[in-house]
Amino acid sequence: MKRQFLGLAAVLGFAAILNAQETYGTWTNHRNVYLNTSASGASVPGTVTNFPVLVRLTAKDSATFSQALAGGADIRFTLAGDVTRLKHQIDSWDAVARTAAIWVRVDSVRGNNRTQMIRMHWGKPGAADSSSGTAVFSNGFTNVWHLGNAAGVAARPNAITGGNAATPVNFPGAYSAPVALIGKGEYLRGGNGYSAGAPTASLLNDYLDLGSITADYSQGFTVSLWIKQDVLGNNTAYFTASETPAGTATGGLIVFGGQGNEGALGAKMRQRNGTTGSNTGILNTDGSLGVVVGSWCHVLGTLNNSGDMAYYLNGVSVGSTSGITAYSSVTRPVNQLGTSLAHAQYVDSSFHGTLDEARLANVGRSADWAKLEYENQKPAQTLVSFDTVPPASIGRSARMASRPVLSARARGREVTFQVSGIEAGGGLLSISDMRGRTVWQAAFAPGSNLLVWDAVRAPSGIYMASARWMNAQGKPVKVLQAKVPLTR
Repeated sequence: MKRQFLGLAAVLGFAAILNAQETYGTWTNHRNVYLNTSASGASVPGTVTNFPVLVRLTAKDSATFSQALAGGADIRFTLAGDVTRLKHQIDSWDAVARTAAIWVRVDSVRGNNRTQMIRMHWGKPGAADSSSGTAVFSNGFTNVWHLGNAAGVAARPNAITGGNAATPVNFPGAYSAPVALIGKGEYLRGGNGYSAGAPTASLLNDYLDLGSITADYSQGFTVSLWIKQDVLGNNTAYFTASETPAGTATGGLIVFGGQGNEGALGAKMRQRNGTTGSNTGILNTDGSLGVVVGSWCHVLGTLNNSGDMAYYLNGVSVGSTSGITAYSSVTRPVNQLGTSLAHAQYVDSSFHGTLDEARLANVGRSADWAKLEYENQKPAQTLVSFDTVPPASIGRSARMASRPVLSARARGREVTFQVSGIEAGGGLLSISDMRGRTVWQAAFAPGSNLLVWDAVRAPSGIYMASARWMNAQGKPVKVLQAKVPLTR
């Protein structure tokens, strides 16, 4: 009994240490991370709450990989001010290839805003790894599979603790997960789905078995994933779920996928409750509205607690309906990605191509959420940027400002600069100390810009800010300077 008590005390003590308030001023490295939902960025008009923001690191961020602990164990995120911690999960971290994908749960991503800032910290010897998918995906998510995150044909773990793994079925023996949109994903070879009367073992096409899932969808339902479809097929299944075992009579069903029609792929979302086989909600879009074969596309289907059903392709609604009955709150024993195994009487097409980032939630998602999810995760995203406040959108009719402006305002350890003036080549802002040594630089775009210098390690003194505007050929056309007093 005594040994058990001491063991429990040790566990509780360790947990207390992990949950203790960390002082991020003791981390040696910091970066400002800006979230741009304005017209020059993700172009999302409304505020989205408790959103998992994807922060990617690339070869441009080599210093982070060199300075951080193995696997990014010391990575942390906070709100501006370095006090309020933001939970994060490291999806992938490759210090050799200099790539990483990190999910950060932001309590409120403000709509139509380009100055919202969070902070990334690293460089803390001995810091414990605090990556947690459960903490990040806590806004209605029931299951999240990043995919491709296990060797060979081993089960792919769920990002949420206690959630089902995604188990490869009928994958080739020498299978290796391909590089996908966000880290690695899964490549499926397609084929016909489950045919009438055939036993489960006769199914030859590969898919991902999600096991039996118990989730209360009576207040809403959302499924989303990334697809890169190589071959179109009739009623291609992305996700299916059934209340009855495969091979039995028609039971409750959720089907989410596309309809192939002469080279086009429309959207399809269908639901059934109970074992009657009657549809209680169905949404089909025009077959001419579809994905681009061989290109990454984001698909999201949702039903809210008011009975509104919508299907989004790349953040844009391609179909909606209303007055839909809620999904049953029952256990669905058959759930799959990439095939239509749910019902014996259907001969639907299995998915042929690459899948990535599959998610289920028991809440409905808004149009702003769907748009933000796509814009944040897509190739060449414009939501997330480092160090410099994103520029405002410049219209075609914009003309060169008659008088470029440079102004500065110190607030605590940060100095905010406003640089205005429309020039085709933008410009460069440099900060020098009184000995002429450059201590910080940031590029700015045409138009009005806000740039923030984190002067945490700069001693008190007078600094010189120099803004240099460039023309389309990259030659300087205007230089403005301003003194910046910095006191501690």
